[in-house]
Amino acid sequence: MVPRSRGGPDKDWNILELTEGEHAAWHRIFNNKMPHEVLMEVLKTWTPKEMRRDSIHALLHEARKEGWL
Repeated sequence: MVPRSRGGPDKDWNILELTEGEHAAWHRIFNNKMPHEVLMEVLKTWTPKEMRRDSIHALLHEARKEGWL
């Protein structure tokens, strides 16, 4: 997902249907960050450095299991 304000296209693959409240909450919490930027910030801020590699592997494992990759 690339926000329109950051050059994102008006294409189906770049549009996520959210309520106005969900959209406002995203911006309130994450400003104008893209999902991958939010994930990186969470890992950097909330995961101890020595656990980051395992956390990234766990995230990729779950993504594959869910069919996202």
